[in-house]
Amino acid sequence: MDDSYIQDEFRHEQYVVATEGNRKILISGCAHNGILNILGEYERKYGSQPDAVISGFHLMKKSGYTDDEITEIIDTAKRLKEYRTTFYTCHCTGVKAYESMRCIMGNQLRYVHSGEEIRLKYQKSVQEERRGQFMKWHKFFAWATVICFIITMMTGYEKK
Repeated sequence: MDDSYIQDEFRHEQYVVATEGNRKILISGCAHNGILNILGEYERKYGSQPDAVISGFHLMKKSGYTDDEITEIIDTAKRLKEYRTTFYTCHCTGVKAYESMRCIMGNQLRYVHSGEEIRLKYQKSVQEERRGQFMKWHKFFAWATVICFIITMMTGYEKK
């Protein structure tokens, strides 16, 4: 065996999709293959966009960024802004890249640190809202029927 390096293709890199009701959250690691590539694969598999993404973007540099790297950061932020998704990013994105992306994406992009808790609000679909309203009225009429029956029995209903 020689001492040469072998390029890692990151075929082993995976992501997880958590689902609650109609809401989907994509959770990834450092997105070595690119967050846009991961989102493209998500859209291919699920036919939609995730509601939230929790992932590093692997953009941090120890030294300064080249013009091409700055362009990549800006282009990535512009593409992510097109999604109706909230993005939570972390360590490997790097603060400088995050700040540049945040200028473009605003509150659509948030930075999380190790140990922080992310609370995602669950929003019911229109269908779930309608079912909830139906069940509310269904319960009302069911109880009204029971109460009427009890009153009738207590007041001495007589069969004619």
